[in-house]
Amino acid sequence: MKNFMNGINRFFKVGLNDQRGITGLETAIVLIAFVVVAAVFAFAVITTGLFSSEKAAQSASAGLGEASTTLTPKGGVVARANPALSSLSTVQFKMTNSGSDAVGLDPNSTLLTYSDTGNLVTLARSTTSTGVGLTSPWWYSEWKLGTGNALDSGEVVEITVGFFSTTDSTTVTAEPAAADFSSTDVTLTVASGAPFAVNDVIYLDNEQMTVTGIAGFDLTVTRGVNGTTAATHVDGLAVNILNTTQTMSVSTNEPFKVELIPAQGAPFTVTRTSPVEITTVMDLG
Repeated sequence: MKNFMNGINRFFKVGLNDQRGITGLETAIVLIAFVVVAAVFAFAVITTGLFSSEKAAQSASAGLGEASTTLTPKGGVVARANPALSSLSTVQFKMTNSGSDAVGLDPNSTLLTYSDTGNLVTLARSTTSTGVGLTSPWWYSEWKLGTGNALDSGEVVEITVGFFSTTDSTTVTAEPAAADFSSTDVTLTVASGAPFAVNDVIYLDNEQMTVTGIAGFDLTVTRGVNGTTAATHVDGLAVNILNTTQTMSVSTNEPFKVELIPAQGAPFTVTRTSPVEITTVMDLG
């Protein structure tokens, strides 16, 4: 019995004297590690949430803008290049009216703006689809379905935005015996061949042509270039030349926005990015 009690006493003494455990410093280190990990995790979650919220806000804003107007896109956005294939020359898109009320698009009361990372301009109204005579970025409207200055329900209008200017060559067409310049003729006779040079892009009405040869008063031309259509032209028309320097350069991978603001109703916005390679005709979707 005495030996048993001595054994118990020795056991309790060892237990009471064993001070092994976690010190305050170790506890602090573990706590700090937990706090750091939690902070990093929280930062990642918050950053992801903010990014997602920003994208959601942008999508919602774009959707709200489209939903607030009865003007809706009809088909894709097509861009064409300048002759040097170094910049966009024109951007074209079609719109239709999905509502029941007409939307006024009178050129005198309709505002179009263009903006990108380095420009914000108000576009001048052109009377032709080639911007003849204008020295600043311009726009032109052409009804593909319907007529007038108002877009009625179901009608379709095509908008052309141009980034180039033209120069009056101070000469006119002068076909022999006052004949018209037909849609299949490739020799254009002018009053003077002096203003022109090979590779000039010239304009008659809404058609663009490239000068490939000059012999006195006769210009050999390639018809219907840059997406335009060869047509018959009456004699005595002024001949305009595309300036070699564009009024605005829209090169590769450039985000841009065209906004059409009618006199009444919500604006219509086209937001696109120019392709990474400039080709003659580009489908921007």
